[in-house]
Amino acid sequence: MDMDSTQREEEEREKRNREKMGDYENPENGCPHCGRHRVMRGADGKHRCEKCAWCVEDGDYDYEFLSYLQ
Repeated sequence: MDMDSTQREEEEREKRNREKMGDYENPENGCPHCGRHRVMRGADGKHRCEKCAWCVEDGDYDYEFLSYLQ
């Protein structure tokens, strides 16, 4: 893999993860996984916890987003 393709992949990953961030909707019960009340709705329409990166619609962690948040 050359440097250009590595850089492009990293830029695409960065863009994907920025789009996962959005307005906070703060559901009444918070994140169904950790209870935090800071849940964002991304451009893809999915809700993700800003603390644990739990994706409500997928019922699982968004591991790529979790590594982005750290």
